[in-house]
Amino acid sequence: AIKDNQSAYLTAVGGAVCDALCRRFGGLAGCRITAMSGLALVAVFLAGGVFASDAYVAVALLSLCFGFTLFADTCYWAAATYASGEHTASATGLVNFGGNIPGLLAPAFGFAIDHFGWVPTIASGCVFAVIGAVLWLFVRLKDASGAVP
Repeated sequence: AIKDNQSAYLTAVGGAVCDALCRRFGGLAGCRITAMSGLALVAVFLAGGVFASDAYVAVALLSLCFGFTLFADTCYWAAATYASGEHTASATGLVNFGGNIPGLLAPAFGFAIDHFGWVPTIASGCVFAVIGAVLWLFVRLKDASGAVP
């Protein structure tokens, strides 16, 4: 399977893709395309990994799911930078803080596993990945003039 350090390469790939798309299409479109495609692949690989009948296939697919989570992460920081201008440090601090909030929900996952089982609980991540992708349709970033495109 893909090891952690190999999955982490997708962070660099995601950053390069986001940068290239931002240069070509602008910050909003570049971040949106990167995030939405990454999150869609997260949902696909997570579903495949959860329902795989072979353990090796499951590990490979779940590793790719993790890798594309890292791929999509890059655009959150870029979007925070585009959106906040001179307040980038505060904005990225909030992104980092917000990314840690789901850890507070850990007891809920234990409850869900106890009541629904491992497969439905882990597969629910597919739904959240798709919701995350759709939410990018509502993200608005200011351009250099301060106008919202």
